[in-house]
Amino acid sequence: KKLIFLQALFLGLLIILSGFKFVVFDLNFYMKFNDNKEDTLKVIEYLQEGKPLNGFTDKEIIHMTDVKRIIDVFLLIFYLSFVFFIFITCFLIYENKFDKKVFICGALFAVVFLIALFLLSLNFQSLFLNFHQAFFQDNSWIFNEKDKLVNLFPEDFFKSMLLRILAIDFVLAFFAIIIGLASNRYYKQNI
Repeated sequence: KKLIFLQALFLGLLIILSGFKFVVFDLNFYMKFNDNKEDTLKVIEYLQEGKPLNGFTDKEIIHMTDVKRIIDVFLLIFYLSFVFFIFITCFLIYENKFDKKVFICGALFAVVFLIALFLLSLNFQSLFLNFHQAFFQDNSWIFNEKDKLVNLFPEDFFKSMLLRILAIDFVLAFFAIIIGLASNRYYKQNI
């Protein structure tokens, strides 16, 4: 039972973090919010590969260091969740204890989290403020309107990113529920 719970938890985390993984390095998405491809590409390359952020202020670089750290942690959780989900699934199949309802449970865990996040996003400024206060050092995330990062990534960028992530995650959760329902139906018909 504990393994099945962990399997559902890891699937839920995979669903929740998949939208983030799809969007976080998508240059086409970033370019919808500014026309400075050179600096936008520098930021993405820094976040992906740690390449230097030439042309940015020290404060912006400190902030982007924090952003990179957070992205790296989220991606690590994503990959670990994937590995543990596959490992537990294989083990349970081998032990003949795999429960197809795990897809439904994992998806429902994700949906509850996603609905809560969506409701919090209705007051986006508050969500944005609380997120930054919780995850960033000092006031490294507060910039004036002339700073490059503010112009590259306006508030609408973050709102749109969150909505896109939520949309992707809800679709994935829906498919996980369909897989769970279909596999249970198939399993019952073939007993």
